[in-house]
Amino acid sequence: MREFKKFDAGDTGNISVSNWCESMMSVTGLNLPWRTMRQKLVKGLSSDLTMVSHIEMSNNIEKRNHVKV
Repeated sequence: MREFKKFDAGDTGNISVSNWCESMMSVTGLNLPWRTMRQKLVKGLSSDLTMVSHIEMSNNIEKRNHVKV
């Protein structure tokens, strides 16, 4: 969550797809095709497909794993 917040200065809960990919690579240490995988891992905003909701993704992970992200 901290990694995402670095790119979300306005605390909107949303970051660009590029920043999301960078965050995922940084947090996981995995050089994967995050941009391609995004559609399976997190929803884009219907109003702006260049943005993702990192809050929604974190909430989904918490629900699935019963852990606080």
